[in-house]
Amino acid sequence: CGASEVWTAEQQKWWYEVAHGSIHSGANTCRKCRQAQRAQVANDPMHVQAEQLRALGAHKPTPAANAAVQAALKSKWEGMQVIAIDVLGAWWGLTGDDAELEQLKTIATAPAPAGQHPYRGDATRYAARRAIARHLREADMGWALPWFLTHAANRLGMLVPQMPQQALIDALAAPPWRAAWHDDAAQAESLLALLVYTDARTPGWIALAEHAIASPLIGKRARTRLDWRIERQRQFV
Repeated sequence: CGASEVWTAEQQKWWYEVAHGSIHSGANTCRKCRQAQRAQVANDPMHVQAEQLRALGAHKPTPAANAAVQAALKSKWEGMQVIAIDVLGAWWGLTGDDAELEQLKTIATAPAPAGQHPYRGDATRYAARRAIARHLREADMGWALPWFLTHAANRLGMLVPQMPQQALIDALAAPPWRAAWHDDAAQAESLLALLVYTDARTPGWIALAEHAIASPLIGKRARTRLDWRIERQRQFV
């Protein structure tokens, strides 16, 4: 609009410290134009549909809600599919229904459509894996660890922090996983990836890391990295 406006220190503080806006961003439009843009987005039919869909995840599923989610999963818009997957994950967290979990697993392992780019659908596959990781229970770790190591080995860095950290450490410290550190070279490498991305502040992490360091199957570089993290963590305990 060509109007000049002062972006005050108070406004900048809110943007960077409360809203966590990018440090490389700045105010490019005046306040009146920003409000008009927000109003336009809020009234956009796709935005309204997305917000209505997100709200379904706060409550247990009803037949009507389930129908809306299933319809969104078939949407041509990948973003709408991702929202529907997040709702499915929230429902599984609320109900523990195996049907919802199986649908998430199906989406998470679905191949790209025939004749299309192999990365087609990658966002929905990752969203399904993330939804499962977020709502895991301690009792799920028995099947969840082998499943994630099989189907999401290349995304562990993003998925492990979503998992319940204490349940993950307890599962990795129990047999047969504990024995695998010293007996199974392939498993030891995968377990190392899980351990590296787990929060080192979790009780039991240091003891498990020391057990891993003692394994002859762990390389020198990984051993040095774990040793550094152990010492660093001990400084804050």
